[in-house]
Amino acid sequence: MPVATALFAKLTGTLVATGLLVLAGGWLRRRMSDRADGEPLLAEEALVHAKSDHGTEYDHIYLIHFYIAARDDVVTCEVPYEIWRNLDMKIRGTLTHQGGRFYSFETKDAIYCKESLYPPDCQP
Repeated sequence: MPVATALFAKLTGTLVATGLLVLAGGWLRRRMSDRADGEPLLAEEALVHAKSDHGTEYDHIYLIHFYIAARDDVVTCEVPYEIWRNLDMKIRGTLTHQGGRFYSFETKDAIYCKESLYPPDCQP
């Protein structure tokens, strides 16, 4: 019986930890969205400063941290995986965003747009 109890405890702990990570991912996503409410839509020169990802196999968030030299500020945006994977560090371009809500990033070679936006000149 102690083996079954230990196995149950381990399984329960794993499920609780996974649930906490999923909740944290949802909180982070809501926080990013909330920061965009009431903010103006901006197009600013930016540098891909850092990239991070958070989550579990069930829920994952990909973030790019853009450095805005004109304001000496870092803007963190959630982006689709394809954009997160394709944008390398230290790339410069024009970031179009609304607070933490990402719309596009245009470099001299390409335009990266959020999946919900597909203007004719935008490459998904």
